Amino acid sequence: MYFLIIDSSGERSFVALVKKKKVISILLPPRGQADFLLPSIEELLTSGELSLDLLDFLAVGVGPGSFTGTRLGVLTAKMLSFSKKLPLIPFCSSLCFTPQNKNDYFFLIDAKSQGIYCFDGQKGKCLSHKNLTLLKKARLFSLDPQTIEKKYHLRTHLAEINFPFLTNYLLDKYQTNPSFSLANIQVSYFYQL
Repeated sequence: MYFLIIDSSGERSFVALVKKKKVISILLPPRGQADFLLPSIEELLTSGELSLDLLDFLAVGVGPGSFTGTRLGVLTAKMLSFSKKLPLIPFCSSLCFTPQNKNDYFFLIDAKSQGIYCFDGQKGKCLSHKNLTLLKKARLFSLDPQTIEKKYHLRTHLAEINFPFLTNYLLDKYQTNPSFSLANIQVSYFYQL
């Protein structure tokens, strides 16, 4: 199975090529992703000795994340999907950071506008926590532990991209429902709590 993953929603954006469960990835810069996204995809396909025509599907992170970054990734994925008639599988960008031991964790992202985005790993969905004291007893992960602790007084572990989890999740999703309507793919931006 061959597929391409695009996630340009945040500060740890990437493109990855999965070729028979082997992952080759390129991290994108946090800013100016528009200049790097398509060249990075081309570089991955060249190094993997593949073309878009040989892919089984594409996957795209739909946020939450920055307005411009999320739209850039989703629109690029939709364009490639449409032009090559490839299935496009959307996924919550926070799933990229699922820890190895995925029981009872929360993934936090500073929304930069006096808010915080919270992904409940056990429930697999976004939460709107008005009371941050609920999170003080949970395992917390973030991309920027220092900022989260400074602004919200919550200690978090540094989150890393978990490609084994993400590739298995996407393969399951593809095998369960290989056809998604491009029109139904919704992006998720940061929001305030």
